[in-house]
Amino acid sequence: MIGDPSGDIARRFGVRRAVFGHAKRVTFLVDAGGVIRGVFHHEVRIGRHVEEVRAALQALPAQPGVSP
Repeated sequence: MIGDPSGDIARRFGVRRAVFGHAKRVTFLVDAGGVIRGVFHHEVRIGRHVEEVRAALQALPAQPGVSP
């Protein structure tokens, strides 16, 4: 999890809402090599968001030297 008070990261990843000026709720799952392995958008169903991200994390192959 990261903070983005300037909104720069949201702009770079294309998740900033132009009308409201803030970021959408999006989780990017990035592996140890910096490869994006999943993108999850859920604005309303937060519980589903958490479940899907958790399942995707568990499905990633284990990487040496990286703790879950």
